[in-house]
Amino acid sequence: MATAKMRNGLTPDQWEELRTILVEKRDEIKAQIAGRGSEYQVMEADEQIEDFDWASTQEAQAVSLRILHKERNLLRLVEKALAKFETGEFGLCEGTDEPIGYKRLKVVPWAKWSVAYKEELEQEEQRNAGKLPGR
Repeated sequence: MATAKMRNGLTPDQWEELRTILVEKRDEIKAQIAGRGSEYQVMEADEQIEDFDWASTQEAQAVSLRILHKERNLLRLVEKALAKFETGEFGLCEGTDEPIGYKRLKVVPWAKWSVAYKEELEQEEQRNAGKLPGR
């Protein structure tokens, strides 16, 4: 019995499964972002608000904006991964062009790098962080 043809290290079933996961994740993030719209209502200047309430509201809005920023960044990563299905590049490490691997993609389907390449990047970052400026 012949095995299914591999695409970037993935079987056709894995390819479609990961695509479906990404589409669902994209839709979920879009819904979360849309739901946050009501959280950003700015209080009218003429409302009588105690200083504590105003500060509390401002802090809550700042937290919501940080969450929104993270959601938008994740949405960009997910959409970029989905675009790679069209070009046939999905599942390939952006640093080495080697297959990322199903296990990693199952956990993080928008992953840009293989585990080995990501570890290399982190080690290089640690080496550079230890260097003193101007040396």
